[in-house]
Amino acid sequence: MRRPSGLRMGLGVALLATLLAAWFAPEPEDDGVVLNPRPASPAASRSVRDATAGIPAPARNASAVASVEVLQIRERLASDEDEISLFAVADWQQRKVPDAVENQMPEEAPPPPPVAPPLPFRMMGRYVENGQTLVFLQQADRNWIVREGDILNESYKVESVGANAIHFKYLPLGEVQILETGGTL
Repeated sequence: MRRPSGLRMGLGVALLATLLAAWFAPEPEDDGVVLNPRPASPAASRSVRDATAGIPAPARNASAVASVEVLQIRERLASDEDEISLFAVADWQQRKVPDAVENQMPEEAPPPPPVAPPLPFRMMGRYVENGQTLVFLQQADRNWIVREGDILNESYKVESVGANAIHFKYLPLGEVQILETGGTL
């Protein structure tokens, strides 16, 4: 025969303590709180009175009806027929499309013109040597030292180096791109 483990023994003691506490707990006291139904507003009781005007008096229980708000039912108008009915019968037959519409091919929009990708360079600094400005650029894990006229990656040509910007030409498209330097460094 197996002995009960410490965990089972602890759970048994906790269960016994809970049962004893529930058995010897004091009776709940009456705190005098009474729940009353919320009285209806005068407008609500007036709409209930108007809605129940045709109902015989014995069938109406004033205390029960006074707390209920009644929705008004309106007559269906001709304009309501235009709305989609939830339970309308669906027409599953294909409708005949005129031949002129059926044979037309949709016009395809011309593709947008190609655009140069964003500049992959970041300026790290500049150095002036013999009146010519050298710029230190970083591209991913590669560093470049460039001056006007240099070609990078066979795709970008350094057009000009100014105090606030470097102008590159994207060679495959001939598009000029500007790397703003902010006049620092």
